[in-house]
Amino acid sequence: MSETKPRLCADRSLYDAADDALRTLRQDLVQRAQASGDYRMVVDFGDRLLRYGSSTIAKAASFPEAAERTYRTADDLVTASIRGGAQ
Repeated sequence: MSETKPRLCADRSLYDAADDALRTLRQDLVQRAQASGDYRMVVDFGDRLLRYGSSTIAKAASFPEAAERTYRTADDLVTASIRGGAQ
């Protein structure tokens, strides 16, 4: 989570725990995919994160630049995937 949360009284430890859990899940999925050669669950996981994150950011009407940045990042990731790269 960004360090900028001017008027939001968010529990930082909750966001840190969620970030740790997502990183752990991602690492586990990638390791299992590499071992099996089947990356469908990794793709599904990434797709869900992109959809959830993008729709959440898009709802922040007071910060449209964030939504645009999110969609551009998603486009960059798709391009890298098509080219066979990892980001």
